[in-house]
Amino acid sequence: TLDAIKNAPYNNAGKLTVDGHINTTEAILLGSGIINIGSGAKLQSVKQIDFSSLVSTSSHSAGLGGDLTATVTESGDIVLSAKTESKVSDKDGDKARRIRWGERSTDLTAAVTVDGSLVSDSSVKISAESTSSIEDSTPMTLTDTIKGIVLGENEMLNKLTDKLADKEAAANKYLYVNYSGKSNKTSVKIGDTGSITAKSVDIAAKSDVKIKQSIAVPKADMKKEADKTSEEKKNTDSSGSTVNSGSSMPVVAVGVTRIYNNADIDVKGAIDATGSDGIKIAAKATTDASLEVTAGGSSA
Repeated sequence: TLDAIKNAPYNNAGKLTVDGHINTTEAILLGSGIINIGSGAKLQSVKQIDFSSLVSTSSHSAGLGGDLTATVTESGDIVLSAKTESKVSDKDGDKARRIRWGERSTDLTAAVTVDGSLVSDSSVKISAESTSSIEDSTPMTLTDTIKGIVLGENEMLNKLTDKLADKEAAANKYLYVNYSGKSNKTSVKIGDTGSITAKSVDIAAKSDVKIKQSIAVPKADMKKEADKTSEEKKNTDSSGSTVNSGSSMPVVAVGVTRIYNNADIDVKGAIDATGSDGIKIAAKATTDASLEVTAGGSSA
């Protein structure tokens, strides 16, 4: 069914371009991460199509009438659906899962550009949707490499962690971080040469970012490693080392998340809706971020 196809996962890196003509009396559905309908291209879903001007059929009627005309009582919709998605978690069911660096930072784009024409006796539905989420509670030891990735050019955070660690590599093992970077961009553009004619037109751009990060550095535990229970040994950092704050050194936890979230619709071409449902255009970007840091048993 149409809904089943629309709800199927798409390739985030997928790109679909139409530079020619697609003519049908049935529905047209294009789905990909990025969809481009080029200038001069035409997608047409109408009740009656005269194929004699579109194809060379020689003496074959291809099941059509003698005038090579296909006619139906009701045509299908034209649906252009761009979709990208990233869902990351440090849990796999009841088991812990280590998140890779490539999953912590994602850059998603879902876009539809129409520079050609869309013609339907029914509806034209265009949507761009990007969804990104991460749920993570992994404490990572702040090594020099991780520090460069997490803090970047943020002068304030760099100075703070340098002061806390006193710029000594050995002191960094008492600094723990949790990091994510999410960039979501969704857009629908009807260019100067683009046009849409249909009974109803629905254009939507939607972008959702959900982040739930937390660091809970364990309280002091002065037991020797050999004396720890299997449950106590589960407290590990990103490198697999046991996290132990049992020291006279202060334990510091830093949570960092970088978010860019945008949904945009730009209409420059002509849109003509002939039915009572008219034209609907909506863009919405939603961000839900939760960041909790606990160090040495107290909230920070």
